[in-house]
Amino acid sequence: LEYLQFNAASHSTILIKNVMDKFTRKPYGFNDSDVQWLLAILFRHRRIDLIHEGKTYRGNDVDLKRALDLLTTRSNMDKVKIELCESVTPEQIYRATNIYNSLFSKSIQSDEVRIVETVNQSAKEMLKLVEGTMKFYDLEPRYPGRNDLIEVGAVLKGLSEKQSPELFKYTDQNEEMLRSLRDRLNNVTDFFAVNSQRKALFDRGISSLKASADNEDYLPPEVKDVASQIRDIIDSEYSKIPQLNILCPTLEGHIKSAVDAYRSEIKMEIEKEFGSIRDEHVDNPDLYDSIGRSIDACLSDMDSATSIAAMNSKKSGCKFLIEQSIKSVPMPEPVPATGSPSEPGGSQTPV
Repeated sequence: LEYLQFNAASHSTILIKNVMDKFTRKPYGFNDSDVQWLLAILFRHRRIDLIHEGKTYRGNDVDLKRALDLLTTRSNMDKVKIELCESVTPEQIYRATNIYNSLFSKSIQSDEVRIVETVNQSAKEMLKLVEGTMKFYDLEPRYPGRNDLIEVGAVLKGLSEKQSPELFKYTDQNEEMLRSLRDRLNNVTDFFAVNSQRKALFDRGISSLKASADNEDYLPPEVKDVASQIRDIIDSEYSKIPQLNILCPTLEGHIKSAVDAYRSEIKMEIEKEFGSIRDEHVDNPDLYDSIGRSIDACLSDMDSATSIAAMNSKKSGCKFLIEQSIKSVPMPEPVPATGSPSEPGGSQTPV
């Protein structure tokens, strides 16, 4: 390694042939396989890269067959260049160990190779958690934390692929971001945890907004202002969610009052409008009772409606139901009129 470092310092091109010639001759006298084995160790542990025909090969990215071809094929000896990798300092190893112990909640050995292997594997495992959590946004795109989750996922994907020394350089340049990564992820996963109060409150806010939209034309301006405040919170991040504890009951109370008032009004309209139809058939007890039952069913159905739009729709259904009642009950046969003496078939008084 010192030989390689010396030549690199003088910006000399180093070929595998140069190394073989240097260490198989006196005073060293190593055989070919010894030198190739040492080069293979340096290559595998990213102390050196190999360059062949303009392409750079890195130890962890090359399969065994290709590595052996580069290092041991005689025709490649004067074609494959050796380039020193940047070395990783003890300070970088200490910093990376500290950061990734915290990020992945694991005890990582303070060893360059072990750190890279553990970070790659742990990042892949955590990325699965991110991908699983992203499915919640398919159900409700307005849930908070989506952007955080996308950014965390992108960082983890990069960590799952980085090798030495790139991983350590990246860690140095992004220390603050990496130290906050776990908290950002936890904010999102805690929101979606089973029995999460924040998610339950957020869902209630969405439900309140839907109820407000369903009854918007019948709500006073001050109620619409409360709905606007809830909408702002839904569109923001986590910090404002607790405010929904006050805003949701306020909005729900106003909506309930408006819906209940409209329910009383529309029930009176049904009784008046369809009651007059029923009274037109007072001489037909079956039809009178049938229409009466339809009216009672309509009034009862109004009690289950939770929005003014639903009540208007149900009223249209009531009209159809009563029309069907009228069609289903046969009208009474008309009583035949008594004929006069002068009409054919009329009764005649005997003389």
